[in-house]
Amino acid sequence: RQVFDEVSMGVALPQALDNMTRRVDSVDLRFFITSVLVQRETGGNLAEIIDSLAGLIRQRFELQLRVKALSAEGRMSAAVLLGLPIVVGALLFKMNPDYMGVLFTDPMGRNLATIGSIMMVVGAVVMKRMVDIKV
Repeated sequence: RQVFDEVSMGVALPQALDNMTRRVDSVDLRFFITSVLVQRETGGNLAEIIDSLAGLIRQRFELQLRVKALSAEGRMSAAVLLGLPIVVGALLFKMNPDYMGVLFTDPMGRNLATIGSIMMVVGAVVMKRMVDIKV
């Protein structure tokens, strides 16, 4: 709609489409606009170009789903590894408060708890980057 309004106001079609790519951050949209602009300059069968582009977008979507499925095990492992120390710590605190209380009352215990927390955050960031695969 906004592209139509811009073209109606006298903005050149390539500029209006370029403005749209700035507003909408999508690789597929950029492929489409580039295809339309190249076809407009050189000629050719637009329907065939759009059909092949639709196939490419479909393949990219399927690849994204496949990558998400294959990385699901890593995401679940990350969740378990991050949640396990917290759950075990809470259970130990519930069963024997004196044993776990040292982590909060003793200066060395606080230091160790802080270092452990920092290491868990760093581990979470590393695991997030490992399973976050860009397609």
